[in-house]
Amino acid sequence: MGMFFEPKACRTCAKSKRKCGREQPACLRCQARGTVCEYPPTRPGTFVAIVDDVSSSTNSMQSMHSTNPTYPARTPNIVNPTHASLTPPLSIASTTSSPEGTGPIASSGSGSTGGLGSFPQCLAWFLNAESWKVDHQEASLSTSFCSSFLRIYVTYLQDWLGQWATTGSNPFIHAHLYAARFPDNLQIAITTLTTYRNRTKQNAEIVLKIIEDQASKLVESSSDGILSGNNNSSNPASHELSLLDQCARLHALIVYQTISLFDGDIRARHLAESRLPLLSRWAQQLLDSAREKFSSTPHVLDMTTTLYFGPMDSQEHPWYLWILKEGIRRTWLTAGGLEAIYSMLQRGWHRCPGGVMFTTRKGVWDAPSALEWEASCMVGAPEGVGFIHRFETDKLISTRTPDDVDDFTRLMEITYGVERMEK
Repeated sequence: MGMFFEPKACRTCAKSKRKCGREQPACLRCQARGTVCEYPPTRPGTFVAIVDDVSSSTNSMQSMHSTNPTYPARTPNIVNPTHASLTPPLSIASTTSSPEGTGPIASSGSGSTGGLGSFPQCLAWFLNAESWKVDHQEASLSTSFCSSFLRIYVTYLQDWLGQWATTGSNPFIHAHLYAARFPDNLQIAITTLTTYRNRTKQNAEIVLKIIEDQASKLVESSSDGILSGNNNSSNPASHELSLLDQCARLHALIVYQTISLFDGDIRARHLAESRLPLLSRWAQQLLDSAREKFSSTPHVLDMTTTLYFGPMDSQEHPWYLWILKEGIRRTWLTAGGLEAIYSMLQRGWHRCPGGVMFTTRKGVWDAPSALEWEASCMVGAPEGVGFIHRFETDKLISTRTPDDVDDFTRLMEITYGVERMEK
């Protein structure tokens, strides 16, 4: 028997105010991040323990992590070379260890991305500059090619908006996107949506009038000018808006357009058709603004603080940054899909709306916390997070099971055939 020394949390966990597992020689949290794990000097406790038992327990823990396949080696690299198509090369700065063991920091070399490199490379898979690139298929979409999914797409979108009104999130609006600040125009949109979903035969006409008025106010408040013939893509009014405000106005317009285009009311449909160019323009402005701001802003991580109420732990920056970037890409895809589907139903064809990269693996979008999101990214399936291009989702139909992909990915897969996806 000997005096038991009470271990303290490591310096990294203590600084982040996170629970430390106190494993030796490095805690699991530091191992997962690839950071230096240092413990402060121990101090004697108030009780004694058998030294052999403590040593045996430590050796047993180390042995479990080295032999148990459910505890893979916690290296900071999730890219599997055999699945390169799912995890594209990272275009971020090389990293070095910080003096306090707080994790890698960006170097000042030519490949630096400023504030984007201030967290481990294993969490930087979504920072690839190519993720903002928009690709188009050569052929235009037509009803002869896509008729099997047109109505299903509309149903999916309507259900997702209902899910957002009920739960506060859906596959393209993240639960934490508006947690800190909920713009007024979006508050009005979700209230109007809830009213529409609970309408009766007696008040249906009144509700449609409310939708018409609120959609008009949203357009007028933007000062965009597209409905009056001003098609200048470099509209300064839009560039002055934050990314969150641009997201909010586009989400609000998606609500009004989805209701008005598919409700069946002739006047509502006519007015919504006149707003289709605006839907396309706001979506493109959002994507262009995001591409510009994330590539040129020295302290781009500061933008994530608008999504969080109160001081943000530095370890949570990657998650909130991903929420903002992934939400923008999914919203852009949703807006383009809405316009394309309506056009195909109306005219029988539509030009390809284009596609960008997004995350496909189930569980990543729905992770309730930064810790679970990080764990999902780092110790998930060998294929990683499935960060692929929109036009590569057809590969998942033959290589993944339904439980491997999320709901947003399934909607993207429908464009390659409902029967093929179901099989």
